Amino acid sequence: MRVPLPQWYAEPMILKKLIPATVLMSSVAFAIHELPKAELHLHLTGSYPLTYLKKITTEEQYLGIVENLRILSKGVPYHEAFKYFIPIEAAVNTHEKVERGIHALCDELSKDNVVYAEIRSGLKNFGDGFEEYLKTVLKGISHCPTNLKVKLLLSVRRHTPLAQVIETVDLAIRYKDQGIVGLDVSGDSTLGEIKNLSAEIKRAKENGLFLALHLGESSKETDSVEKQIDQQKLLEELQPERIGHGVFLSDQSRKWLFEHPGVPVEVCPSSSVIAGMIGHHSEHPAVQLYFRKHNHPIVIGTDDPLLFQTTLTNEYQKVLELDHVTLEEIKKMIRWSFEFSFLSTEEKEALKARYFPALK
Repeated sequence: MRVPLPQWYAEPMILKKLIPATVLMSSVAFAIHELPKAELHLHLTGSYPLTYLKKITTEEQYLGIVENLRILSKGVPYHEAFKYFIPIEAAVNTHEKVERGIHALCDELSKDNVVYAEIRSGLKNFGDGFEEYLKTVLKGISHCPTNLKVKLLLSVRRHTPLAQVIETVDLAIRYKDQGIVGLDVSGDSTLGEIKNLSAEIKRAKENGLFLALHLGESSKETDSVEKQIDQQKLLEELQPERIGHGVFLSDQSRKWLFEHPGVPVEVCPSSSVIAGMIGHHSEHPAVQLYFRKHNHPIVIGTDDPLLFQTTLTNEYQKVLELDHVTLEEIKKMIRWSFEFSFLSTEEKEALKARYFPALK
């Protein structure tokens, strides 16, 4: 069965990945591709299609990005993975480029039969303030294909200056009814103290915004009893609606997690290995421990489809093949991704009514 691949794969010879623009899929992979899907873990900077970046960069910039993708494909230590965003941020450096890049991204998501996506982005200043960047992102999202519904999470890092966090929350609240649904705390999980941001995170939640919290990305988060206790206290204090990655959760944190069945773990199979969180997919506790043993909900995401050269279909296929789950279990995970989206109840029920018949 031949299907067009999204254009993150469009430079096979340069990337030394002999993946043509049209490939022969297995019947199971084709079945996953055809299912309507929701993408809940997607960072904008790491998701621009490579073909789009080629159009807006110099040859030197472009070849530098391609070389970075080649290095990343072999896997890098966790703390080094974040530097690969920098050349992309340098290339996508105007409002017009951001808006066009979002259009290109949405087109590729649509090709993968993603019908709902939550894009995450930190605020950037192109010389005219953070709010203008936010307006650009929202404008780009508003022009996505009609068969793809998109919302926005504003991102902060644990070491983001407090003044910027305050402004981010202010803008998130102000534009809450124009496409922003939540706050994302991401970046290197060992840099900065999230407790310094907790008051602002709580303010966002008090104003109706959801929280997606990256947690358990590095073993350093739980390498002492004190840190293990702090991780649990953080969950108790912030009460996140979703946990990103959740690879290294202490026993106390896992106990909190299993006591909160409405808080899914966002699992990104490719990035967890390539970005050095774990050495092999089998080391990730999500499927065998969270899902199989405790029937705790997990939702599958790509994290950064450009950087990790993947698609949502591919991530589900990895889970199916490496964790030996069934297609019916894949459909259950996809249903969860709609259930645990940050949409309003009315919007969520509308999507479920439209797409759940195909996911039974």
